[in-house]
Amino acid sequence: MLTLAVLIPLLASAVLALVPVRDARTCRIGATAVTAVAFALLLAVWAVAAPTEGYRAVAEVPWIPSLGIAWRVGVDGMSLALGLVTAVVFLAATAWPVSVPRARAFYAWLLFLAGVSIGLFVTLDLIVFYVFFDLSLVGMYFLIGRWGHGDAQHAAVKFFVYTLAGSLLILIGIIVLALAMPELTFDMR
Repeated sequence: MLTLAVLIPLLASAVLALVPVRDARTCRIGATAVTAVAFALLLAVWAVAAPTEGYRAVAEVPWIPSLGIAWRVGVDGMSLALGLVTAVVFLAATAWPVSVPRARAFYAWLLFLAGVSIGLFVTLDLIVFYVFFDLSLVGMYFLIGRWGHGDAQHAAVKFFVYTLAGSLLILIGIIVLALAMPELTFDMR
């Protein structure tokens, strides 16, 4: 269910970006439905596997086994709470009737950001976490640059550069941490 909560908004984002929908209301309703599904999936995880200690709803698929990298998702109490809050925020953001130019692209980027943001909180692999973190920068860059106010382009570039610099420090920390382990793994459990 956690994998679906991440992938459904990402796939819907791609579909919305590619399908020629001109009506802003249709885009908003579709994006709201998708974020509602992601929220419902996270609620279902909470209802079925409410974490008391340790990780629940864990799913793992090897990605690059030689490096110990895998698609690992699971939640503890904190990550599930943060995932639910994230889903609520994006549900509210997509449901709010706002008039924006290029609504299809706007809602596609919102769905993209929703998927990677939920992914940040449910992943149990440091490399996948890092990928989601950097992908969130891309989504925020476009949302700030295209729909921000004032000097939006300058703000978007400045945000991206500073956050990317911090992201590179995170990558260095991840590599140092992985090399310090007795066995090469990026598993956060």
